Amino acid sequence: MNRAAATLMIVAVGLGGCGRMAPLKRTTGMRPLPVAAGASEPATADQLIAPNTQSRPSRNVDVLTRSEKRAEDPFDLPPGPDNGRQK
Repeated sequence: MNRAAATLMIVAVGLGGCGRMAPLKRTTGMRPLPVAAGASEPATADQLIAPNTQSRPSRNVDVLTRSEKRAEDPFDLPPGPDNGRQK
């Protein structure tokens, strides 16, 4: 059992080292990133993965300031017999 556990550990460490940590580069034949509307040049990878304030709002902004009962919603209806499927 000890030998099997040791072998498994060695294989796991070996497979874990297979990942390559390097910046991604475009290969030949790949199209460049499209330019966003109103931008003069395409965004870089760092700009694309950085969240903006709309996608990650600050935590101190709370929509509800106190607990209140919700108003009646006329559109909050159970699904019909066809579960909302269009015919």
